[in-house]
Amino acid sequence: MELRDRIKILLEDNDTQSTITLNKHYEGQYPEDNEIIWNYVSRIDFDEELNIIYIDVQDIFNNWLFGDVTIKEAMQYADTEQIGTINYYKNNISEAKRKPIIVDFIDKIVVDGYHRIAGMALAKENFIKAIDVTS
Repeated sequence: MELRDRIKILLEDNDTQSTITLNKHYEGQYPEDNEIIWNYVSRIDFDEELNIIYIDVQDIFNNWLFGDVTIKEAMQYADTEQIGTINYYKNNISEAKRKPIIVDFIDKIVVDGYHRIAGMALAKENFIKAIDVTS
């Protein structure tokens, strides 16, 4: 199955939200200055409506990048605290799905949410909502 076939652009029946601002996503707070998100947006972009899409969790885990490696490969470098966060999301799927992850859909990079992706992938989840900063 091709990637585009695995992406569910149409929202599920009970979810009518198709766009969101980063201001709403981050609940009025700005991420820390060292977060990857700042490579993609500036503070003035936080009120811009961005598309929400559904993406295949396993594809992101196995093929999308976090830095120079896939998320699956990056797990071998995770410290104890990061493993704890990943396991928390693995065991609390509803919390992992509570907010969309943030992605660069063009370059297949996870911008924010890699711990949630790792936890969901280990729990064998299928899809997650994502905010595309390239939309």
